Amino acid sequence: MTQKQKSASLYRFIYITASTELEAETIARRLVENRLAACVNIFPKVRSIYYWEGKIEDDSEVVIIAKTTVENEKALIEEVVKLHSYECPCVISLPIENGAPDFLKWIGNAASAQESSTNRKVSFARCQETSLSRPETGPFLSETERQKM
Repeated sequence: MTQKQKSASLYRFIYITASTELEAETIARRLVENRLAACVNIFPKVRSIYYWEGKIEDDSEVVIIAKTTVENEKALIEEVVKLHSYECPCVISLPIENGAPDFLKWIGNAASAQESSTNRKVSFARCQETSLSRPETGPFLSETERQKM
């Protein structure tokens, strides 16, 4: 395993489904506020077809994707299960095998309770410099910063 692969395997992509956008937003905000996730994306209105309690269901759901560290994985899953309305919520962790090194470092910094305000600003500036995402949709801007654009 290369150093790059070792570094990448320290990060996780958590796939979650929720019943409503409000539930998804509640979960997402709690994960980021508690520093369990660096960033959470919400994809409203996906169609899910699944087998539940003896029959096939066809429902609208909301997908949540959280980027986090392996250290936060267990606590993040526990928090989602605690907050979730489903009896058996979909919470699946996938290892991030590869990625832009600065973005992976940002995940580690942003999902760390020990990260200082200075580190957040440096991580944000570094990711802007490397153009990892478009500013208007990237995970690095607060709601206030997005509104200023």
